Amino acid sequence: MSADLACARLDKLVPGQSWVKVEYGGERFWCSVHEAGDGTVTVVVDNDLIGNHGIRRGDRLVIQYGRVLEVADVADMRDYLQCVNACGCGVDGALVWRQQRIGEGRSVEFQGPLIVGNMRVR
Repeated sequence: MSADLACARLDKLVPGQSWVKVEYGGERFWCSVHEAGDGTVTVVVDNDLIGNHGIRRGDRLVIQYGRVLEVADVADMRDYLQCVNACGCGVDGALVWRQQRIGEGRSVEFQGPLIVGNMRVR
């Protein structure tokens, strides 16, 4: 995602209707937006993390805009669900959706180490 596009989308975050992807400890995860403004966004973690970071589903975090990797809105989530339904699997659907977003310039490839279980990959 370009810096200009990211800033434009961050300015349009709608609590309860927007999600942001962040990274912590080498693991990327989605959070629902609860408040946004003044360069930060207050979010709630939407899923359990694989790694042992001390962050759990339902935890509330305050994130600086510069830490946001991706932004999604209700239309994006509809696209995601269509991919999941077409693939018949949540994991495959998520991968297809992500590749579409990369192709459209709304997502970026993650360059850091990736956490899978307790192993670092890459």
